[in-house]
Order: sequence, then structure tokens, then C-alpha cells
Amino acid sequence: MSTPCIATFHRTSGDSLLSEQRARRGASWSDFPTSLPAGTPAETDTPAKTTARLQVAGKPLVYFRGDDALVDNAAFSTLDVVDVTVISTGERRSLGAVTAAARAALGDQGVADVLMQADVVRLYAHVEGTACLVEESVDGGGWRGRFTGEHTYFTSARHHATFGFTLQIGADGALSITGS
Repeated sequence: MSTPCIATFHRTSGDSLLSEQRARRGASWSDFPTSLPAGTPAETDTPAKTTARLQVAGKPLVYFRGDDALVDNAAFSTLDVVDVTVISTGERRSLGAVTAAARAALGDQGVADVLMQADVVRLYAHVEGTACLVEESVDGGGWRGRFTGEHTYFTSARHHATFGFTLQIGADGALSITGS
């Protein structure tokens, strides 16, 4: 019997920052970005449609500035992308940090949602992926969420593979992923 999901997060390649950026006029990204730089949004920046529903104080969190995407530095530091479909068991990777104000506004599952919706925690390689939050705990002001999931990819045929990871938000806002 499988563990029930507390929350489910689903991502597809057709609804991603990469596909949104490629649909914009200008130079297209050749592949997934390895980081999402933090910056102060300008009036000329365009909110990303992919993450539009995720806001703090009525402000979007991810923007396009020309051909580049950025995350609002009032909510997050520069965020390093982690592909959870290939992270090794026990491997720990730092993502960056969430501010106390953004964490309070979004909640811990909301922070996880932003990271997955913005493909900072990347759930798929080619087609789509789904992560299931199966366990969460709060300790000393920090949060830990354990996820299991599956992604679909193609080589010479359609394949499905499973993955697992733990997302941790430290009391200081530090964000990290550990493969499981």
C-alpha cells in the first residue's frame, strides 16, 4: 500500500519557464537554466505566466527581464536548480534561501510549490513529472518535506522512472534538497 499524498505537485514541459521563455521573441534558451538569479523587479519586467498564481503581497515572484528570468529578491535569494530525477540518494544540494516575509506569506508548502512551479526543483527531464508530499515535519523553526514521485521521459521509447527527495527549509530560510 502506498503512502497517501499530503499534497501533489505536477509539472509538464509545456508549462514551464523554459517553454515560456522560448515562446518569447528574442534569443531562446538552449536548455533548462541552472539558476534563477534574484533581482529587484522593474516596471518594464514581465511577470512569468508559469508562476503567476504564486504571489506575495499581490506581487508575482518570477519575472522576465528581456530574455532572462529572475526571482524577486524580496522573496528569495538567487536559486540554484536541482534536477531531482537524477540526484543521488544521500546527495545534498543547496538551493538558496527564502526570506522570512515570503515564507510567512506562502507557508512551507507554498515555498515548495514556488520552487517546483519555477522548475528550481525540477521534476522532469523531457515530458512531465509528479511529486507527492508524503511526510512533513517542523523542528526548531525549520521545515522538512519528504517527497516521492515519477517522471516521464523519452530515449528511443517512452519511459517512467521514480525519484525521491527531501526538501528542507532551515529556520534561517536556507533551502536544500537531499536525494532519497
